[in-house]
Amino acid sequence: MKLLADEIQDGRWANGVRQPIVCCKTQANYGCYYVIRYRRRHARSLSIITAITLRIVIIIILIIIMIIVVVGVVVGKVVGVVVVVVVVVVVVVVPATKTIIIIIIIIIIIIIIIIIIIIMMMMMMMMMIIMMIMIMIIIMILK
Repeated sequence: MKLLADEIQDGRWANGVRQPIVCCKTQANYGCYYVIRYRRRHARSLSIITAITLRIVIIIILIIIMIIVVVGVVVGKVVGVVVVVVVVVVVVVVPATKTIIIIIIIIIIIIIIIIIIIIMMMMMMMMMIIMMIMIMIIIMILK
């Protein structure tokens, strides 16, 4: 759908039924949406009401990222695969026009998550080493 922003056009379904399409260019609800009933004067308010879809997608992605964080802390090696899957899902789910900003944000979030997980792993290693040293000292004292 190549449509100008903030306009209403008559979209046609495959069976020939006419359906108005609302487009708007505000960043929060960027894109074009089908509207059931509309008046031409209220294009903006309607487009904001019908723009819930993109937000839902973003919320789902955030939930997935949260799950990755939880899983990643438990299982370090799975993270790489899951991150790739999430990136692919995002690229497929969100249409090409407004993807770029969202993808950049998600990539940044994923990088931050990976860094956090690496730090966690390092902390775990440090804890293990400290425990080993403590055990060695205890054994030495017991002997």
